[in-house]
Amino acid sequence: MRAALSIAIFAFSVGAAIAADAPPPQWDISEACPGVALSGVCPRVESDTRRSLLDRWTALPVEFRVTCAKQADAQNERSYRKLAACIDDLAFKAFDDQRQGTKAPAPSETTH
Repeated sequence: MRAALSIAIFAFSVGAAIAADAPPPQWDISEACPGVALSGVCPRVESDTRRSLLDRWTALPVEFRVTCAKQADAQNERSYRKLAACIDDLAFKAFDDQRQGTKAPAPSETTH
């Protein structure tokens, strides 16, 4: 029993460490702005948003980063703007829930 518990704790801590060390996604900005010139507004906004996310990536809650990046991949919507919006949405919901004294839903329970 103790061995099983130790293995479970170890597996959880390794999983958490991997998630914490998960680098930000490295998406091609042209995917988010198909058919737009690289000097256009869309690529510039995507690039600026990517830079902003990279500056604060490790400060963001791991569950928000992982959930939103996986969601973007699953929906084939690899956009730094959408990633930032998803993370901000989860943060606002958690803040509102905390302010109201209710428990925030798990990121997997939210929909976008």
